[in-house]
This record gives sequence, structure tokens and C-alpha cells, in this order.
Amino acid sequence: MDKVFKFYTDEYFYTVSGKTEQEAMGCLNDFVGGLNITTTVEVPETQWDDKNIKIREDNDPEKDPFFVSIRDLIIDGMPEVLSSNDPDFFE
Repeated sequence: MDKVFKFYTDEYFYTVSGKTEQEAMGCLNDFVGGLNITTTVEVPETQWDDKNIKIREDNDPEKDPFFVSIRDLIIDGMPEVLSSNDPDFFE
């Protein structure tokens, strides 16, 4: 079963899915690397249906944003970076 973790640095957060915290951290390090994580929290499954992640089709800033949930983004059994407030993260 997947879990979801929110990793915090001094400035940003990164939401990542994985079977364990270590798997999620490995996924984040593979994607970004070199982050100084200061705090990690597990996101309870009761919050996975909250539509609070703003995305744009094809990450195109010219397109209107829409909101999705963690559950909408999880690919079962595969660790994945789901969201971040780092403005350079998804460029």
C-alpha cells in the first residue's frame, strides 16, 4: 500500500508517494537531489481526496489551472513526486 509524505526544506515542500518514507525520499532525491530536508510528515489517507493541488495541463502557464487530489495523482505501487511549492520544480 502506498503512503504519501511531505518533505520540507527551509523554503519549500515536496509531496511524494511511496511504500515507505525511504522509498519516497529516494524518489525525491532521484528527481531533485541535494535537498536539505528539515522535516518529514506522513499525509494521512483521510486527506488524499482533498482537491488542493493546483496543476495546469502540460504544465503550461498559459492554460487555466485546475485542482486535483493526491489520490488522483498516485500511480499504485510506483513512487512519484506529486506536488511542490518550489516554483522551479516542474519546469
